Amino acid sequence: MNRTTVWALRRLLRGLMAVVLVVASLMAQPGGSEAEGGKGELIESAASSFTRTPELTEATAVPASTDRLTDVVLYPGPVDVPDAIVPAIKRALIDGGSEEAKPAYSITNLECDAQFCIASFVGFNQLLDSVAGRIEWTLSDASELGALVVARSLDGTYRGARAGSKHYADLVDGSTSGIAARLRDSSRLMALRSTAPRETRRFPWQDGKKMKYGERGLHTGGYAETVAPGWVGIDFVSDGDTSAGHADAKVYAAESGRLEWVCSGGANGDGTTVAFRIGSSETSKDGLIYAHLKPGSVPFHQGQPVARGDDLGELVPGAFKAGNCGYQWNQTGSNFHLHFAFPYTTSFEIGGWKINPLPNPQTGKAVPITSTDDLAVCNVGSYCLIDRNSGTPPGPEHQTSASL
Repeated sequence: MNRTTVWALRRLLRGLMAVVLVVASLMAQPGGSEAEGGKGELIESAASSFTRTPELTEATAVPASTDRLTDVVLYPGPVDVPDAIVPAIKRALIDGGSEEAKPAYSITNLECDAQFCIASFVGFNQLLDSVAGRIEWTLSDASELGALVVARSLDGTYRGARAGSKHYADLVDGSTSGIAARLRDSSRLMALRSTAPRETRRFPWQDGKKMKYGERGLHTGGYAETVAPGWVGIDFVSDGDTSAGHADAKVYAAESGRLEWVCSGGANGDGTTVAFRIGSSETSKDGLIYAHLKPGSVPFHQGQPVARGDDLGELVPGAFKAGNCGYQWNQTGSNFHLHFAFPYTTSFEIGGWKINPLPNPQTGKAVPITSTDDLAVCNVGSYCLIDRNSGTPPGPEHQTSASL
């Protein structure tokens, strides 16, 4: 082999080694940066404790223009959001969702560990007016509810994905976080439950007790028709007089599912009331919404599975001021009510009774609950939802229509 051939081979080998080094360098970099908020601000922890999150495509990890982040407003809500993860949250809301991006959002629940966050959000179809320099909103102002996750990489950058989007499962499956493990475990349980016979729904209060069917009957007001389009709601009311057979303030799961979305307090964290959706999918197409529970009384975390009959918490009595997650201005004394919502269907069965969402053709009002076997009418304002032959309902209706 002559000198010229050796020299040519060496040049070729050097070129191949350079290509290998470039490729290795590119593979070691995350597919897009979320570092605008800085590193290590979420929860202090050594970087070595983090696992590498899956690579995302450039189109998903980084919007075509970073100006898009400024096009989306993140309103203050019932929880504080660390600045470090705000860009990742905005990108998750902008990209990859089945819904078109809204001009504004607010985070309604947030739980983080050193590697991973799970959050709930609501979206708004239009920007809201400020009052005394502050944006004040309730769920009736919102037009979408959903969930998202944020994962931290080895280099301290953050990536986010909406529930139901292409990369949501990638972030959940690629993390060793305890929160991510909770989501994986509950997904497996939900898959097993989906193959079992459908369970019958029970009333969401103590067995053998009664609650009133609220005077609004089956209604579409409030966020039953805004934040969850196509849903309807009922108010179940009681004064807590258990000696008279009336239900206490405890709420129980009407059916099994997973805690998919949470609104975890009042305006600016004042802790007024809690609302949540328990369903079998990550989108708001199924399940049940429960509202007006006391903060701190709900024993479940977002993403946890819930079984039929589980204790879900305790209802707030009396009037409570307007907050992000619900309000009741005119509820008196020890009276309380559960706002209970579900997707609109031709009929909805619970506890052996049928709720007919179609309005009464004579009155135009919602048809009261009727028994599926003897069609006995449960009159609005009556304590008659368990004992169908309870006779004259005790006491007047205390709950008014000024509620959400």
